[in-house]
Amino acid sequence: MIDRSTIDKVIAASNVKDIVAEFVKLRRSGQSYKGLCPFHHEDTPSFYVWPQKGTWHCFGCGESGDVISFIQKKIGISYPETIKWLGERFGVEVTEQQLSDKERQAQKKRESLYILNDYAAKYYSAALENEGETLCHEYLKGRGISEEAAKTFRLGYAHQQYQAFSKIAVSKGFSEANMLDVGLSYKNKRGEIADRFYDRLIFPWIDSSGCIVAFGGRKIIPGTKGIDPKYINSKESEIFHKGHELYGID
Repeated sequence: MIDRSTIDKVIAASNVKDIVAEFVKLRRSGQSYKGLCPFHHEDTPSFYVWPQKGTWHCFGCGESGDVISFIQKKIGISYPETIKWLGERFGVEVTEQQLSDKERQAQKKRESLYILNDYAAKYYSAALENEGETLCHEYLKGRGISEEAAKTFRLGYAHQQYQAFSKIAVSKGFSEANMLDVGLSYKNKRGEIADRFYDRLIFPWIDSSGCIVAFGGRKIIPGTKGIDPKYINSKESEIFHKGHELYGID
């Protein structure tokens, strides 16, 4: 295990623009740099890097992240290997500590929840993009939220069917226990697994490391007062403690 303080030092020392430029020909565009996306074929540049934020985003395929996620996706190495790779590149000493079996299991559980949340974010994002002129799109337009902003903040849409996400997630091999633990699903009165978020505009909560820790859902059509609230958030979990997070910090 690599401790959190070391990871933060590596991220702070890493220059995302210099790293990306090793794989992508970039040219300046205002305060950002743009080039052809390395993750899908395109003829017109839609891949942007913001050095001051330490982030990148493709407005074509929707992929985004920080310097760590870029290296992971481009080179195909694990998170710890990426930290070591960047540490060597930018002169930060990276040491590891041995974990007990209990700590190793806890870490494995957290990683599983992050993977599940990332899948959910992509599912909701695709739903928003593919639904066409839905009420969500009209709502975004009415509130002055551009398509670019919606993609940058990875907004999504939860279908009206109250079991849509839970069923497809199970079919993809995700465990019901993790879906319940992270608060994406719950058990209804009939004992069936159901979606916590349905018929809502979805706002992923992303931490400073680029990991999705929770979601917020905004009801577009007002529901029954006290039964169907306007806003709901993920419940607290092993990876989400509301008092420790700040929406948009990534």
